[in-house]
Amino acid sequence: MKPTCFETSLIPIRASRSDARVWRPEEDKFLGLSTDAAVARLLKRQLSAIRARRRQLGIPSSSTSRREWTLAELRLLGTAPDRDIALRLGRTLASVQTRRERAGIPGFLTRWRAWTAAESRVLGTAADAIIARKLGRTAVAVRNRRRQLGVPAVPVKQPWSKAEIRMLGTQSDAEVAQLLGRTRRAVQSMRHVLDIPNIVPAPAGRIWTPAEKRLLGKKPDAAVAKTLGRTVNSIAVKRQRLGICSPRPPARPWSPLEDRLLGTLPDEELAGKLDRPANAVTSRRWKKHIPVFNRKVHLWTEADDKLLGTMRDEELGRRFKVTVTAIKHRRSRLGIYLTASLRRPRRGERPWTKGELALLGTANDRDLARQLHRSVKSVRNKRRTLNIPAPFRRRWNSAEERLIGKFSDTEVARRLKRTVMAVALHRQRLGFALGNGS
Repeated sequence: MKPTCFETSLIPIRASRSDARVWRPEEDKFLGLSTDAAVARLLKRQLSAIRARRRQLGIPSSSTSRREWTLAELRLLGTAPDRDIALRLGRTLASVQTRRERAGIPGFLTRWRAWTAAESRVLGTAADAIIARKLGRTAVAVRNRRRQLGVPAVPVKQPWSKAEIRMLGTQSDAEVAQLLGRTRRAVQSMRHVLDIPNIVPAPAGRIWTPAEKRLLGKKPDAAVAKTLGRTVNSIAVKRQRLGICSPRPPARPWSPLEDRLLGTLPDEELAGKLDRPANAVTSRRWKKHIPVFNRKVHLWTEADDKLLGTMRDEELGRRFKVTVTAIKHRRSRLGIYLTASLRRPRRGERPWTKGELALLGTANDRDLARQLHRSVKSVRNKRRTLNIPAPFRRRWNSAEERLIGKFSDTEVARRLKRTVMAVALHRQRLGFALGNGS
């Protein structure tokens, strides 16, 4: 009976790095001039990075106001791929596609190619992706045509014939895959299972000998790797391909004398004396409900509780000689929360200067955010933290309200020197219909 291996992965996965490039002033000038997707392609940055930087600087998105299509832009539809047109006009791909379809303009070079009898006979003889490459069509078109004709798909895993196995290693994996109508990965995997050397040897590869294979699983991978002069990853990959489980040394039982020593010394020091891992000693102590050695418990008084929330947790931790986590747990248990001024500033947040603080409340938060190159949320939160009231809002008088509904919102906004959005919202509150030209 084949043993069961308890292993999570075959090859360690490397964590991907995010784009951490520093923003330059010449890049900030492009933000808000076009859609975030177009700016991301132009600056070769991620869309999320563009959106986060624009919001940080308080720059509104270009998609918030709908742009009318000009006659020159409409003439460009269908003359090039939609993606190129969108990039040239500074619009999204979806808006270009929608506008072209509404105008009844066919896509660029979207000509339907009729299927020939010879092409139809090839369907079902190999995988759809392989047939698509041979015929110069997409895999979706091949699959749809095959289903339309009722041709069954080729099984994903085809049994290997003796003739196919004899071809392994006679040519490169790519050439054998093309001759057999299989993928290069399938050919390479089958060759590795049968231990057939590749005709094109790897630059730094070493062939596994029978003596080396017999060592796999006898000792831990690290010990085998040191003995054979190979990497631990190569040992683990080869062992798992051969279906050999990783050796697990039998757990050493805990003696009553060892249990009595738990909690009498720090876990790291006791682990060295007992020749056990430190995490094993800690787990055993937790299981036996034995407290940690020389644990210092702070006895909270009523005076200490009154100080919670009046200063930063780091300052209280230094005063009481406890960890910041202990301060947070005590505050959470008593339901005491820090104000925004005492919280630790977010990572990457720019500190506020005296000149910037003096500007709070003198103008609209949105305009001030654009001026200070900050987000609107950051300006609003800072103003509320300092208890600075919002700037005075201009009230509507009866003379101004009489103009609403008689003219378009744009005309009323121009006459009253207000925004079109403010006029439209006030018109809706009053229940007036659109004026002429709206």
